[in-house]
Amino acid sequence: MTAMLAPLPKNYYLDNFLVLLRHVASRYADLLNEAEQRYVSEFKALSVDAQKLYVRMVMRRGWLFREDKLKYDDIADKRSAMLELFASNLAAPARPETGDTLLNLLTRAELATLIEGGVSAALKRHSLVERLQTGSPDWAEQVCRAFPIVQVSGADYLDTFLLLFFGTLSQDLSEFVLRDLGINRYADYSLDTKWRMFEQRAQIDAHLLYYRTRQQCLEGDLANAVACLGERTEVLAHCMAMPELQRRWRSLFYHIGRDCERAGMWEEANTLYTLSDNNDALQRLARRAGTDCRYADALALCRRILACSPSVLDEEFVHGFGARLAKKSDLDFPSKPLFSPKKNTILLDQRPDESVEETAARWLCRDGEPCFFVENRLFSLVFLTLYWDVLFTPVSGAFTHPFQRRPHDLYEPDFLERRRDVCLEAEAMFEQRLKDPDALYEQMRACAEVANPFFYGSLPPEEAVTLALQRLSFAQWQRIFSRIWRDPKQHRSGFPDLVFFPATGGVELIEVKGPGDTLQPNQRRWLRYFSESGIPASVLHVKWNAGSVA
Repeated sequence: MTAMLAPLPKNYYLDNFLVLLRHVASRYADLLNEAEQRYVSEFKALSVDAQKLYVRMVMRRGWLFREDKLKYDDIADKRSAMLELFASNLAAPARPETGDTLLNLLTRAELATLIEGGVSAALKRHSLVERLQTGSPDWAEQVCRAFPIVQVSGADYLDTFLLLFFGTLSQDLSEFVLRDLGINRYADYSLDTKWRMFEQRAQIDAHLLYYRTRQQCLEGDLANAVACLGERTEVLAHCMAMPELQRRWRSLFYHIGRDCERAGMWEEANTLYTLSDNNDALQRLARRAGTDCRYADALALCRRILACSPSVLDEEFVHGFGARLAKKSDLDFPSKPLFSPKKNTILLDQRPDESVEETAARWLCRDGEPCFFVENRLFSLVFLTLYWDVLFTPVSGAFTHPFQRRPHDLYEPDFLERRRDVCLEAEAMFEQRLKDPDALYEQMRACAEVANPFFYGSLPPEEAVTLALQRLSFAQWQRIFSRIWRDPKQHRSGFPDLVFFPATGGVELIEVKGPGDTLQPNQRRWLRYFSESGIPASVLHVKWNAGSVA
């Protein structure tokens, strides 16, 4: 049954836009340039109808619109409102140089009316476009004369305001609407009205440059992306005081470099990996050096990774890859013993209405021993619930707008230290809370309904939660929580699929693999950790009976 959506308040979209402008103007007035300040003044000087029409358009996709297609019952005089936008330079009739984008606003039938002599009804749209563009050098002017197309101004200004409000361009005005509809709910945290993410105009411009460059890289072909990044080779030197922005640039260089490597453009990939200089890029460079039999160079790169605060994932790569290279080259490199999880194999009938995990769970329940398909939902949600107050405590700079799924500094190394007292207070209550499954499950239900960084999807079965709380010791829960905190981004997933409760007591965690499926690195790492922590965990390989395979 589809949940009922909350009714949207009257003029919700205009009110939300005004909240955005007021928030930015009150907090960052000294960092706005003259053009941005003029943009705010011009908008505020508009009539309510003109404000509504402008916001209606900027909330839609793109910046070109057919005026005859803009139909809003809450705007009394749309034409007068549009003329007001023209007069304030917040909109203008589309110009011919806008180019091919104009044609996206026309139907096939409308395109046909622009071609002299008529066209066959069987002619496809792309052929019509080609006929129009090759047959008339002034085709764009024809389009602008024949159809009321308008172009909205202020894209750059709006990007600036969105960045200053959210701290990122990954969120936009749709966040307001999703909240108003009741689709997204956010935690009740206190906003920090004194702390600012940006203290200099140069920081704003550096972030905007990153997002525009990223968009150019995504929209163009690979050669265009490489050329675009080639113009930004010195950008990293200018954002040393902005660690998050530096990470974003390094990630962009890495991802475009990886695309180049996959396309066989190794010289370009090598340049971009070197610029990226993050551990992912160093891994790719090490692999290439190993392939080229430059073993000393490859091992030197592995040592660099170990010296750069590596994650567990980085350490696993370095010790495994480095050990293999050292064996090939007779060079010294530290290694760790390989881990092989406990494995079992079963033969089952395949059922079209079940996933392989559900089929395996049903088979394991055959003797009345409970087994549940929980994947990441169980442990991540218990962790989220118990650490809720720690995650959403209002320390300086953590929360700056009302649409945050997480505090800004969640993935910073000093996250827990900055909340030390709150964390110690929460952890002192864990053992007591774990002994009250009913109360904890209700708290889990409430947490799951709020946007957060650790959990989404359906609740795990209440019986699975209750049994897990009863059968895992407090020390075992603490071990699980400790590992999640080591790297919250990486370790919030990768948990085994099933939680099985043998009649003899205790818990067994089981990763299910169907035919052709293999363990992922994060799954293997959790299995190793569970083994080291005294928590039974294994891999169950499922094969299908020949007669049952669809």
